Formats: sequence, structure tokens, C-alpha cells
Amino acid sequence: MSGFHNLEGQVPGVHTLHQMTHLLLAEQVPAEGHVLVLGAGGGVELKAFTDARPGWRFTGVDPSSGPRRAARVFNRRVA
Repeated sequence: MSGFHNLEGQVPGVHTLHQMTHLLLAEQVPAEGHVLVLGAGGGVELKAFTDARPGWRFTGVDPSSGPRRAARVFNRRVA
């Protein structure tokens, strides 16, 4: 499960990708907005977005059980 959360080492530029995505969302989502993320995986992106915009609410959906299980473990560690 740790592979879901070690993206910096596995995907060069993932932090920059999160920043770009955040900027694009910020153009459309109000300060107290709600964002639906389809294919949320283990929740790494959701964590990056909630750190950047604590006023936003996120709902992450992923049909795979592996990432959902990893997200539960990850969210317990960062909560």
C-alpha cells in the first residue's frame, strides 16, 4: 500500500502536476466549493488539494478496492 503514497519518488513532477491542477480548479471552484473526484485512488491528490484549499470539500470515488483500502490507511495517518 505504501506505493500509493510514494508518488514523488515514482512520478517525476507529480508535485508540479498537483499545483497545476489546483490552479485550474481554483479558476472555477468558489472558496467554499465542493469537488467530486472520479478515480480518486489512494487519496494522495485529495490530500494535496485539501492542504492547498482547506475551505473546499472533496468527495473521492474509486471503483477499485485496493486504492480505497490504501486511502483509509493513509487518511488515518494524516488525520
